[in-house]
Amino acid sequence: WMLIGGLFIAILAVGGAAAIHRRLVWLIPLGVVVQLGLRNRIPLESWRPAVPDHWAALAEAEGSEAVIVLPLHAAQLAGQYQWIHGRPLWGGMVEDQPWTHPKAWTAYERSSPFLSGLRALSYGRQTAVKLSDSEQASLAADGFGWVVLDEAAWTARGLRGKVDPVPALKSVLGEPVHTSSGGKVWRLRRGGLAPGKAPNSSLGEQPRTSGDSMTEWRSR
Repeated sequence: WMLIGGLFIAILAVGGAAAIHRRLVWLIPLGVVVQLGLRNRIPLESWRPAVPDHWAALAEAEGSEAVIVLPLHAAQLAGQYQWIHGRPLWGGMVEDQPWTHPKAWTAYERSSPFLSGLRALSYGRQTAVKLSDSEQASLAADGFGWVVLDEAAWTARGLRGKVDPVPALKSVLGEPVHTSSGGKVWRLRRGGLAPGKAPNSSLGEQPRTSGDSMTEWRSR
């Protein structure tokens, strides 16, 4: 909002100067340059945000499946890392504003036992998460392939120490394929990892379907 407000203030300033004299408009950018020079801000500094390990790991995985981020309705800041992995997100920048949710979006979430379970956890209710074979197939057909627990968003939601979603997710998805201090990443597949496979922190191994099998693996 500060950025938007500043933009309108600049527009009003230019309009006011132009109303007095058209040539006064040039004083505004000149004043900005002088101010930056006096503050030793020329050339302008650049800044590249640090990328949490779990988002960097997801970026290394092949495919373009959509991501379900926990906590639901409160992980809108996860969108700032979308340019890293390039995948669609369930939710988005206004997911914390229920009045903006499309009716079809809400109906889809409520009709899904899996998403409903994640929603309950995200609102501080410790509950079991259900994922049947048919729903897993339906979610996959709709383009979903990943579940991410964003630790920063979970803490900001005030859920740290109150609700632990990890056991509930492990019960249906198995062990996460990536674990770091910033978050955990699961493949949206019943059972998660193939039997005997250890979690891989870099997502260097990815599951692949072969016919009806979902436990065949390959190394990149």
